[in-house]
Amino acid sequence: MNRDVCHEMLGHVPMLAHRSFADMCQLIGEVSLRCEEEDVPKLANVFWHFVEFGLVKEGAKRKAFGAAVVSCIDELHNATSNVSEIRSFDPKVCATDGEHPLTELQPYYYMASSLAEAITQIKDFVLSLNK
Repeated sequence: MNRDVCHEMLGHVPMLAHRSFADMCQLIGEVSLRCEEEDVPKLANVFWHFVEFGLVKEGAKRKAFGAAVVSCIDELHNATSNVSEIRSFDPKVCATDGEHPLTELQPYYYMASSLAEAITQIKDFVLSLNK
């Protein structure tokens, strides 16, 4: 099966079935159409670091959440093992963090304390750009 199809079906489709998450993604898209041009890369970086490569803490465990993580076995191992650096999720930090290699495993990941909290943080950040 094509990798892109696996990525979309295993990664994004389940996420978009979660109403709050889907609403957050729609908000990112809507705000990207009307925010200042220099804010668009900030939105893209938040999307990259959470929607594609984000992790969520569940109890004491690190859980893969991002579509790119769950759809690639090497990325999944890299993100959930003790090999990778894990940073605390903060959309304001992610927004200015443009480092995201496309052809190699991520050097670090951002982990949210919960999905609900991350969605709230992202919505608040995105709305702050909506001038």
